[in-house]
Amino acid sequence: MTLRERILAVYRGETSGIVPYMLHLTHWFCQRWRLPCDLNQVHVKTERELIDDHKGVSSDFYSIFRFISMGVTIIWCSGCVTHNCVVYRVVDDERKPVIGARVFVSYQRPTLDVNSPPPASGQEQGFTDQDGFYVYSGFARNTPFVPGSMFAQAAKDGYYDSFAPQVAESALEDGYGTNRNKPVVVILRRMIKPVPMFAKQARIVFPEANGSFGYDLMQGNLVAPHGTGLEKDFIFNINSDNQSKRCSLDISFPNADDGIQYFVSSRGYGIGSKLRSPQLAPPTGYCRTLSETVAVWREKYRENLKGRSGSPPDWINYFFRVRSKSSGKCFYGKIYGSPRSGLRDGKEFVVELTYFLNPDGTNHVEFDSKRNLMKRFGDWEYAPLIP
Repeated sequence: MTLRERILAVYRGETSGIVPYMLHLTHWFCQRWRLPCDLNQVHVKTERELIDDHKGVSSDFYSIFRFISMGVTIIWCSGCVTHNCVVYRVVDDERKPVIGARVFVSYQRPTLDVNSPPPASGQEQGFTDQDGFYVYSGFARNTPFVPGSMFAQAAKDGYYDSFAPQVAESALEDGYGTNRNKPVVVILRRMIKPVPMFAKQARIVFPEANGSFGYDLMQGNLVAPHGTGLEKDFIFNINSDNQSKRCSLDISFPNADDGIQYFVSSRGYGIGSKLRSPQLAPPTGYCRTLSETVAVWREKYRENLKGRSGSPPDWINYFFRVRSKSSGKCFYGKIYGSPRSGLRDGKEFVVELTYFLNPDGTNHVEFDSKRNLMKRFGDWEYAPLIP
């Protein structure tokens, strides 16, 4: 039985088979005793029998929140047994509990209609216990919880801050986030070895809209004769048609052991660790071109991408390896998000991407933003502030 079906059944006076909300009790009570039940009117007389029924099952206060997609008015119980808290569990990269992590929670109370005052908001913070749990129950104190309007962030020295996913109403109905068996899990990535890197939010304008062009990641520029770059790290292969306005981009590499592979970060804007990547780039598994690794992730996540068009999902990112030598020496780096490309004014081909390159010969890819080695920034180019 869906939530909507259960609510409509309660409206008919049928007994609910789960822990009752005040909505369930109120309408069940009114149907049972053939009483009018209009929650929009002002009640000046205390309905003692109704209160006794509520007390009998330990129900609590409620507020009204109009849930349009269900076609009914839902009464959100702020103190009911199932929804009186949200349980978070903070773990590290190895899924071990993080003790004493600070959890900061902010929430927003609903606006009932256009004539209501602006939504009330509040904040609360606490620390995880010996098992990594933190239980937020702020809305049980006359602060009704509105799914999708509560946000949480976890932090601890030696770890990267991380943002919890929002808790959806449908997930709460399945028990997610309401008890220790189904907590909202927040992963804190450990700070292992932040390193200086060449990092840039690059905006590359090509002299032509078709052709192959080398790009030096350390110089942050195209190689000669189109720029001041000294060594080819990426080879941008671009193709465009002015008439159809269609264009394509691929990235290849000059050395046999260079390459690129995708990795997945947390899905959804503003969710997950500030460090989007693992701390170490993998030593193997690299494809020869960007299009090759794109084909791999498109096939793997084909079901997730059904009905999706346009740019790649924001949870797809890339590791790369450049300047590979026969001795095994090479430089590792990463790209956050997918490279974006297109024609500007129908003439110039432009590529935008955020990249990080570690020149020390190790596969550490935690960027120390205070030690950016990149010195050259062109128009509309910036230094990333995230690790």
